[in-house]
Amino acid sequence: MFTNEGCSLYNEQYIRVNSMKGSFLISSNSSEIDRNIFANKSSLILHWLLVIGIEKEQFSIREVAKECNLSLGLVQR
Repeated sequence: MFTNEGCSLYNEQYIRVNSMKGSFLISSNSSEIDRNIFANKSSLILHWLLVIGIEKEQFSIREVAKECNLSLGLVQR
């Protein structure tokens, strides 16, 4: 009979799942909070699109990047 216990992929996934156990229950007093570095920048781009971009017939990604003071790559993403 075939078992997954000998498979290195299975062992790797097992270790990942067990190491993540309870990690989603971070207390509010925890100082180590992982933040999405793109969240605030995405909101800047969305704000620009809804306030300024909607009034324009055409605009470029470069223009959005310049006006939001962000890199071209972040705006493109």
